[in-house]
Amino acid sequence: MYTNGIQIWPRDYRCGLLSRIGQAIFFSLNVHLMIRILEIYVQVCYPFKSSRLLTTRNITILLFVVWSVTASIPIGIQIFVEVGAASNVFNAAACILVSFKLLTIFSIILAIFSLIVLIFSTIAYIRVLYITNHAVQRIRHLSHSISVAINREIKYEKRAKGIRQALILLLVYLLSMIPFLVLVIYSQFYYNSSIIRPWPPGLVTALRLFQYIAFLFPGFQPFLLASFTADIREELVKYYNQRRITRSSRSIPLSVTPPG
Repeated sequence: MYTNGIQIWPRDYRCGLLSRIGQAIFFSLNVHLMIRILEIYVQVCYPFKSSRLLTTRNITILLFVVWSVTASIPIGIQIFVEVGAASNVFNAAACILVSFKLLTIFSIILAIFSLIVLIFSTIAYIRVLYITNHAVQRIRHLSHSISVAINREIKYEKRAKGIRQALILLLVYLLSMIPFLVLVIYSQFYYNSSIIRPWPPGLVTALRLFQYIAFLFPGFQPFLLASFTADIREELVKYYNQRRITRSSRSIPLSVTPPG
């Protein structure tokens, strides 16, 4: 924690507990993102196997295992630390040391895993986009006047458009996360030298700024999805036009003509 720009360590149950829980949730969200991308990849690249593999039962079991494992590992380690502190096995200095080592290990693992998820997601979406565009070009080459083929072509074009929009979302997420992840890894290796000399103010400011940008991405995502979705965009434009017409009609004074 930082108090007036100085890094301090809590000496009670907060000794790493909140950071462990936060890292577990963030780790689970990364795995959940990878599962979703794998689902889209299987549906597009292996359409005949998707109905057999992507069942509700399999997805539910997979998500339950992912959330359970990623949450139990850091929380279990934290319980071990708390039990040791309660039984006087660890003193305050030992608690700080163990908590820092856990923070370093989990931060590096989380940052590396997040980078792997981002790279894998980018490659998977590029592959899906290539397959979709290839299918569209093949349909255009084989048919020119068949209505069924035209409808199928429109369907593939819509799917390609949706995949491109998803790729834009992924790239925004990539640009939001990579600076923060790089600084997280750098900060862990920089700690030993920071004991002798304090962090540069610019590094602390950049770390906090990129942290806020990275964690605010879920708040930006609904607005991006709304701008990409035609129905939502049309409804928002319609609502805005109705509100503008209503306000303009209220601002026009009513003129009453006196009887002759």
